Amino acid sequence: MSTFPFKEESLHDIPSTCGVYRFSNSDDTIIYVGKAINLRNRLRSYFKHDTTVQKIKLIQAKTKKITITLTRTEHEALLLENALIKKHMPTYNVLLKDDKTYPYIAISNHDFPRIHVLRSRTKKEYLYGPYTNKLAIRVTLDHIQRLFKIRTCRDFYFQNRSKPCLQYQLKRCSAPCVNFISKDQYSKNIKSVKQLLTGKNKQLTQKLTSGMNEASKRLDYELAASYRDKIKMINHIQTQHYSNIDKMVDIFGIANNQQWICIYHMSYLDGTIQEGKPYFYQYDPYLSYSEVLSYFLLQFYEKVSLKSYKKHFCLLPENCHLGEGVLELIQKEHNTKLNPILKGRKNFNDLLTLSVENAKMSLFNHNLETESFDQLLALFNLSDQISDFKIECYDISHQYGEHTSGSCVVFDEFGPVKSEYRRYKLELKTASDDYEAMSQLIERRFSKKSELPTLMIIDGGENQIKAVTKSLDGLQRVNYCVVGISKGTTRKVGLEKFMMYQEG
Repeated sequence: MSTFPFKEESLHDIPSTCGVYRFSNSDDTIIYVGKAINLRNRLRSYFKHDTTVQKIKLIQAKTKKITITLTRTEHEALLLENALIKKHMPTYNVLLKDDKTYPYIAISNHDFPRIHVLRSRTKKEYLYGPYTNKLAIRVTLDHIQRLFKIRTCRDFYFQNRSKPCLQYQLKRCSAPCVNFISKDQYSKNIKSVKQLLTGKNKQLTQKLTSGMNEASKRLDYELAASYRDKIKMINHIQTQHYSNIDKMVDIFGIANNQQWICIYHMSYLDGTIQEGKPYFYQYDPYLSYSEVLSYFLLQFYEKVSLKSYKKHFCLLPENCHLGEGVLELIQKEHNTKLNPILKGRKNFNDLLTLSVENAKMSLFNHNLETESFDQLLALFNLSDQISDFKIECYDISHQYGEHTSGSCVVFDEFGPVKSEYRRYKLELKTASDDYEAMSQLIERRFSKKSELPTLMIIDGGENQIKAVTKSLDGLQRVNYCVVGISKGTTRKVGLEKFMMYQEG
C-alpha cells in the first residue's frame, strides 16, 4: 500500500498495473474507492480541468491524497474494492445510501414463537420475504393473527404476564403467556403459518377443508364455520399475492444523464409485478453501466435475504455484461442465476423494457428536484459554495405553551443527512416565547458544534432572525446566512415571505 499527494505530478510514480485506489480528504477520511486494470490511466482522468460532472468536481475539490494497493488480477481488485467500500462507506461511491432493507416476516425460535416484522437478517429466526409492499406485509400479519392467533408481543412482556392482554380478548392471540393453549397445539398453528408463508396454500386449504367436513358431520356448525372463514381468508391472501413463494425474478433497468444515474428495481412474483423502487447516484463518466450494476448488485444482495426462495433469477439489460468475478460472487454466494433463459422470455423482455422506462421516468422526476436545488443556490447567491454545501432548518414546537422543544434537520448536496438531525428540550423563562426559544436553540446547537452551515433556514420572520443573529454574535460566529420564512397573517400556502440576513 502506497500513499501519494493528490497532484498530477504523482502520476509519474503510480504504476500502470492492476489495483485499487482510495481518495482521502484533509481529515484522512476515505471519500472514494475505485479499482482499475491500469491505475495510472484511470487516475489521470481525475485531473481533467474541463470536466462538467459535478461528482468529479467534488472529488477534485476535497481529495488531498491517493492511496493505492496493487493486486495480481482484476478479480482480486474487485474483492478488495468491495471490502473497502463496505468498511468505509465512502461518500462518492455507488452505494445504497441508507441502511434500510425490505421488511421480512419473522418467526422466533421459542417454545411459543413470536411473529413480527423484521428488517435486519438474523440466524436465530425464520425469515419470509422480502416484501416490497408495506401494506402487503401488514395485511398478511393481520390475517395470520386472526387465523392462527399467534403472539406478537416481545419476550419481556410475554414472560411477565399474569393475565391475557387485549389481543386475546380481540381473538387475535391464543394467550400462550398464561397457558391458555398447549405447546403442541401452538406448534401446529406455527406449522400452518409456515405453510402459508412458503406458498403451500393448497395443503393448508385441504387440511382445513377436511376439518370443516368432519365438524359438519358431527353437527358442530360453529367449528365448521370457523374453518370456512379461515379458508376464505387464505384464498384472499393468495389472490392478493401477499404470501411467500418458491420463485422470484429481480429485474433491473438503468438510465442516466450528465449528473445522475438511476437504477430501477422490480420484482416479479408468481406472475405479478411487485412495487418497484428507484436508486439514484452521482454520475461517473469513467464507469460503464456494467461496472455500476456490478457495484450495486454486490451490495444489494448483501442486504436482501434469498433463503426463502428455492429459485431466484436476476435479469439485466442486454448492454450490461458483468465480469466473471461479479458473476461468481453473486451466483455462488447468493444462489442467483443472472440472465437465464426463462419460460415466457418475451414477457420478461417486455418487463426489462418497462424497468428501463421506469428508470428514465424516475430520473426525469429526480432532475426536477435537483433543478429546484440549483435554483435555491442561485436565489441566495450560494452557487460557488457547492463543494461544502449544507443547509440546516430550525423550528420550534410546544403544547399549549408547555413542553417547548426545538428541532434541526440537515441537508447536503445529496439530500437529507439524518445522522445530524437533532431535537432539543428548551427551558423558557416566559411560556410561548418563540424568540427566546429560537435564541436558545441556536445557542445549544452551536455552543459545541464548530462549523456553521452554508445556509440556515428558520420558521419565522424578522424578530426570529434577530434572535438568531444575536445568539450567533454572542458565540462570536461570522460568515453566516440566515433565511426566515414568514407565513403572514393569512398563513396560506404560497403567500409566504422570505427574509434574508447575510453576515460577513
